[in-house]
Amino acid sequence: MKNIKLYPKKRVIYEIYFCLFFFIAQTYLMLFSPVIGDDTFNSLLTGYYIILEKNIFEIIYIYIRDWLVTNGRIHFTIPPLTVIFFEFFNTVALIKIAHYVLILLSVFSFLYFIYLSSKKNIYFTLFIFILLPIFFQYRDWHDPFLMFPTHYNILVLLYFTSVSLFLKNFDQQKKIYYYFSIILYILACGTFEPAIFLSILYVYYDYKKNKKIQKNKIFIKVSILFFLLIIYFRFINSFIFGPIESTLFSKGGGYDGSEINFDLIKSSITIILQFIGSFPLTFLIKNQSINFNYLDVIIFILFGIFVYFFLKKNSKFLFSRINFEQYFVLNIVIFIALMPLGLSAKYIVDLPNKGFGYAHLPVYLQYFGIVLIFLYLIFKILNIKNKYKIHFIAVLLSLVSFLNFSSNKNIIYETLYPQKIIRDNAAKSFQKGLLDNINDFSNIVFWESNYQIWKRPEFIT
Repeated sequence: MKNIKLYPKKRVIYEIYFCLFFFIAQTYLMLFSPVIGDDTFNSLLTGYYIILEKNIFEIIYIYIRDWLVTNGRIHFTIPPLTVIFFEFFNTVALIKIAHYVLILLSVFSFLYFIYLSSKKNIYFTLFIFILLPIFFQYRDWHDPFLMFPTHYNILVLLYFTSVSLFLKNFDQQKKIYYYFSIILYILACGTFEPAIFLSILYVYYDYKKNKKIQKNKIFIKVSILFFLLIIYFRFINSFIFGPIESTLFSKGGGYDGSEINFDLIKSSITIILQFIGSFPLTFLIKNQSINFNYLDVIIFILFGIFVYFFLKKNSKFLFSRINFEQYFVLNIVIFIALMPLGLSAKYIVDLPNKGFGYAHLPVYLQYFGIVLIFLYLIFKILNIKNKYKIHFIAVLLSLVSFLNFSSNKNIIYETLYPQKIIRDNAAKSFQKGLLDNINDFSNIVFWESNYQIWKRPEFIT
């Protein structure tokens, strides 16, 4: 009997709606966050290339070239997406809505991977869907939900879509799936360095299917090629040709995050903090208070009730024919992909200085691995002979979800809201004609230091 026949169609549709509702209820807060971090610079790109008298294609070329020749970073996927994103989504509301859509797409790509790798177990897939937001923690530093809309969510989207097509090729033997899987993985490698280590998962699936390395050789070759190109442009190119003139970076300089500096103690602490940062409530434990109202309490009580009935009705299907070995391998691969973080001269200083609870952008990729480890723990709990085990799981998940949501809400409305007011005030002042009577080439002095980079000419432009 095919596994899919075990699932009543109408009941699944209702549960999909409920899961979508609770996912949105736990994540919608990111729509109300201000423009912060590097997004404050990226949102000014239109003004930037007006001042430089460049068109959008020239700016994309400059970004790809300068990151490559100055820092040895092969970012041919990120710059076009970033420039185009902020060109078309040029208000705070549009930026946040588009960012949220990209988050959803990356989540759906992961869920499709789970659906295929779990032998189309829809209940296992849906349960992961409602568990994921429990791990999504908002932070006021390098946060993948509140800033960087075209960064690690794009890596996740490309990577898990690629792996999904790779798995579909096993079942249907259509070369189109295989070729698109390769293309998407190449694009993923063009985002950030951790992607070049993720080819290990293709090796695992190929070996499990064919008992030999057969179809994944191209993925390994792509990873090796990217690695060699990074080595060449980071260490050899400048040695041969000398410092190359850059528009983004000073001559002979570059992004300090690309500087290699291995310190056993600092590097180890960085990797440990990064790993711990993917666990639920770590940011709340050390750094935050909570913010909630009565409606929030009601929603998360309903969430606990839904989890209880979901497990009560579907426990016999939930872990049917699930091979957790592949998900442990995925977590190992993701952990290996974090290693470059421990070699960065910038991050081995910045992250330990921020301390427990903080994590850098790759934490977004980690969330999709660690949720599967917690699901394995739930699987073990459900196998215990105790009549209150489902009650325990439902209450625990509801409580953790509520605390995480309340911490995220505090970040949005307490920690970051003043930055929103500052930007809004500056924007309204310029729109109302604050600078209308200022002559060209005049110097503008901002006495209030809180306005920070909103005093930049790109923003005024």
